[in-house]
Amino acid sequence: MNIPNKLFKLFFKVLRPPRLRLHLSLPSVPPWLIFVVILVSYILVISGIIYDVIVGPPAVGTTIDPLTQTLKPAAFAQGRINAQYVIEGLSVGFFYALGTSAIILLDVSSKSALLKDYKIQCWILAILLLLGFYRMMIVFVRIKLPGYLEFYYQ
Repeated sequence: MNIPNKLFKLFFKVLRPPRLRLHLSLPSVPPWLIFVVILVSYILVISGIIYDVIVGPPAVGTTIDPLTQTLKPAAFAQGRINAQYVIEGLSVGFFYALGTSAIILLDVSSKSALLKDYKIQCWILAILLLLGFYRMMIVFVRIKLPGYLEFYYQ
């Protein structure tokens, strides 16, 4: 036995920790509330709220219309991979939440307690959500980076 262990044991022979009988009465929080808080925080983090707070980008940008030479609003910062507008981040975060909810729905449908009709409905809805999520992410990438993988998605 080394010296620190001997000192540690000696310390607790001299001093005895008190017996505490604490009864914590914590309010019970419903599981759906915890889920909603986690999902909303997930959406905000994926949306880039930290970037928005630090950098402070505008909500929407502007581009020049080639025909009329006037300014028109733009929701995406085209060609700028390291920048985003607030609306761009929130829309991407919303669609990521749809993809996440599709995966959660697939997990719920795997429970054996559901009826077969409900399972099929959950599978169909989850597949539709995943396909919609994937398609919108492709659209967002094509808006953000014009010409990226153009030969692949024709």
